[in-house]
Amino acid sequence: MQMCENDGVICFALWKRGIYAIKRDGTEVWRREPLKWSEISELPRAVEIVAIEVVDGSFCILSRGGGWAMISRDSGNTVEIGMLDSPQLIDRAFYNSESGWLLVSGNEVMMLSHLQGDVTTAVFQGPVNHATWDEEKSVWRVTGWRQDAILGTDVEFSARSDIGIHVGNYRREWYVLDNSGTWSKHLQ
Repeated sequence: MQMCENDGVICFALWKRGIYAIKRDGTEVWRREPLKWSEISELPRAVEIVAIEVVDGSFCILSRGGGWAMISRDSGNTVEIGMLDSPQLIDRAFYNSESGWLLVSGNEVMMLSHLQGDVTTAVFQGPVNHATWDEEKSVWRVTGWRQDAILGTDVEFSARSDIGIHVGNYRREWYVLDNSGTWSKHLQ
């Protein structure tokens, strides 16, 4: 299940059931059938939704197989639909209105300013678990399997002894929560 909120309207997708929008009080706004992309319809789990984000006032829905659709917040109608030019299945996706998309596929991340744009790729030594946009430095901060990174114009990696689960900012410093429950500093 994926979920996102846009100005009081919550959009969520249920596997093989459909896409729904409700207000905060639970009132239904709209519902629709699951999205379909003919290019990936025969691939296992390719139409599974991995992200719902707010892009330009619409809900942007991204599938594991690279299918994407812009859905109207108010009506649930498809505004635009397409396919990423990526040969890999997407495990998770992160979005920031300033930077665009960071798509994770195993130990690779793909940075795109928009879903029909050029792709910049970085390869990690293992799976990537979390990423967040650092507005101050205009870079992605990433953590995963015994490795942290800063991704921007340049890529900077740093080894870590445990598995990074989450990266976040606390009092203007960047920290990583690892699999042992310990917080430690991310690359500065």
